[in-house]
Amino acid sequence: MLIRKITVVANDIMPAKEADRVQVSQQLDLFADFTLAETPKSRAHPAMPRAERAAQFMPFVALTGYEELLAQKAEVRSSQQILASDEQEVLAQALVQVKEDLPVKVWVNYYDQKKEKEVELIGTAEKVLELDKTLLVSEQKLDFGQLYRVEILK
Repeated sequence: MLIRKITVVANDIMPAKEADRVQVSQQLDLFADFTLAETPKSRAHPAMPRAERAAQFMPFVALTGYEELLAQKAEVRSSQQILASDEQEVLAQALVQVKEDLPVKVWVNYYDQKKEKEVELIGTAEKVLELDKTLLVSEQKLDFGQLYRVEILK
């Protein structure tokens, strides 16, 4: 067994008498044996990887498959296109034109969150609600963030 002497440098915490110093030194030697001892390793049971050890202490997951469902939803959200700045400008100009010509027949290309895909709609634009950032086409509310293209039909 490895025994290492630990000496304390601070004079104010050391006892004044030499006999007391020896006793404190012996007590520190006992702790040194304990703190410097190696962790026992089993030959029958190899060490478990950290990730598996940590998983034992994770809370119980009551909803099996929940994480996979979240991952699928995240993939779907990322499949929605994000318009470039010049495309956003063209869309904004089209919405201004639609607002000036209300009610007007329009062709709208947008992302439907319920169907999780791109959809085309031909209908009558009834309102452009700038505060809500929505376009009302044939009684359907479409958020500006869902829109890809809006064209006025003649």
